Amino acid sequence: MTISYKHSSLASTNVRFYKNIKTHIISAGFTLLWILAKPVVKYIVRALFFKPQKYKLSPQEKQMLKAAEKFEFKSGDDMLTGYKWGQGPTIVFVHGWAGRGIQFHSHFQSFIDTGYSIITFDQAGHGNSVGRDSNYFKFSNAVYDLMHQYKEIDVSAIVAHSLGASAVINYLWRRKKSKNKDSKATKEIKLAFIAPALSLIETLNNAFITYGVPLRILNSLLCDIEKKTGHIFQEENPKDLIQTIGSDILILHDTKDRAVSYEESWKASLLQNNIRLISTQGLGHIRILRDEEMVKEIHAYIGSI
Repeated sequence: MTISYKHSSLASTNVRFYKNIKTHIISAGFTLLWILAKPVVKYIVRALFFKPQKYKLSPQEKQMLKAAEKFEFKSGDDMLTGYKWGQGPTIVFVHGWAGRGIQFHSHFQSFIDTGYSIITFDQAGHGNSVGRDSNYFKFSNAVYDLMHQYKEIDVSAIVAHSLGASAVINYLWRRKKSKNKDSKATKEIKLAFIAPALSLIETLNNAFITYGVPLRILNSLLCDIEKKTGHIFQEENPKDLIQTIGSDILILHDTKDRAVSYEESWKASLLQNNIRLISTQGLGHIRILRDEEMVKEIHAYIGSI
């Protein structure tokens, strides 16, 4: 037993040692290339961090998409594809990075059966929507554009995951700012956030550090995004914007989530009386989306018509 423990510990230490060496080598390579050819480095890093991986549909998701009423809407330079099921007050589902609207399919039927309609869509660069890349502001602009281009939608609730939750928080902040211009801006919408990416800038920093990409490259890319979109990351960080939301919020987050910090959700729930946090163990960042108990929790929170 003692020998096995020591061997395991040594192996773990060796793995970390070689990982650190690899990270340092990658960082040195990027630093040198940054000096010699900045446009090349930006192209590579954009492809690595701002171009989502392709989402593989399950048989159930393919079947559900066939039954959807498809529509399109414009967001910036991108044409996005949306999907609708059912009739009645609407629940909007907003997916996260490298996801698709249909990945919430486990939630749909129970809401449809109780008289709701479901609307979701694929973000730019995701699923059937056009675009080669995406980012936080493209995500938030898409939510804003959907809600403003389809003002006839009677939205009762929004369910969002990860970066999608960040985008909804940003939308609600902008909506609150424009409430004097938009008569619908005062309507309360129930909010359910699954593993919300609240500490967005810190998450990006950690990802770049983990993969050995110097933070000066991240900062340069973020500046490019800010210039192109007219938004500023520090001014629109979700962990700050969520404090401006007065309506009730349900957050579901796994304590061992490796992709998005659980700690930020926990902190938000302590700071704001309008936030109820359900903590899970063992569901991670993705399985929590389709867990039967979590589906029931969200349905109970939003309620029947």
